[in-house]
Amino acid sequence: MPIPEYFDLPIPGKKKLERVSRTQLEKQLPGMSLADIQYLRALYPGNPDVQGMLSPYDHRALVRESIGAGNPGQVMTGLGYTGVAPLYQAYKRSPLMDAPGMGEFGRTSQSSPPDIKQMWQTYLGALEGVMNRIIPGAQ
Repeated sequence: MPIPEYFDLPIPGKKKLERVSRTQLEKQLPGMSLADIQYLRALYPGNPDVQGMLSPYDHRALVRESIGAGNPGQVMTGLGYTGVAPLYQAYKRSPLMDAPGMGEFGRTSQSSPPDIKQMWQTYLGALEGVMNRIIPGAQ
């Protein structure tokens, strides 16, 4: 399935959507919240092209927001993601991903193919999360 030319994004603090081009979206993705990226991913289930475009930034936001949170457990979880990022990409290539009974740990309609960008965005998210803890609001 092709990637659409336009996307409808939620406007923070409002119950409205803003139509943006794919180019505009690609510029906004690095700083988007995890909730907004997951919202977009849910709009395009079964579209591996869109999922592949969004998933690196999903990884980045998850780690950035986990490490940037005030809860020490979340910080440790976020840091842990950086260690498992390469293993997760290897897992996505393995036949286990499609094994019966894997549930949420198996392939879903929002799964994306393995991609080195997901791993690098995880590391960028970790760096941003640490910087946000040192200098609040930094990115």
